[in-house]
Amino acid sequence: MATRPVEIGPTGKQAARNIERLRSMLSISQRQLAARLTELGRPTPSTALSKIGRGQRRVDVDDLVAIAIALGVSPSTLLLPAVADASKVEVTGAGTVTARAAWDWADGISLLAPADGRRGQRPASPLRFIPSRP
Repeated sequence: MATRPVEIGPTGKQAARNIERLRSMLSISQRQLAARLTELGRPTPSTALSKIGRGQRRVDVDDLVAIAIALGVSPSTLLLPAVADASKVEVTGAGTVTARAAWDWADGISLLAPADGRRGQRPASPLRFIPSRP
């Protein structure tokens, strides 16, 4: 039986946009970023980085962390929007939330509550807020 590729969700698309935005802002070519990743022990061909940037390839967690290190940012900087304001963003699993709420969640300040009226569909767990940082 043939399998379908897993679709890239809104957080994956945000990561792709952020990788390209930061790469451009730092004036780093895909080849230079690929070389940095190789130096970090996570070889990623520039063709793979091109596909990531175009939203044609998913980024796994290990790649995301290595790319964040290579670009000199935190993984959250790749996963979330470049602003932390009242603008609406899509977060995989949470739906539409404010950018500020997404950043507060990523920073371990608060739980992420969907802003699109789906409160009744939230899973029961976690039952309480558990700080992210030890």
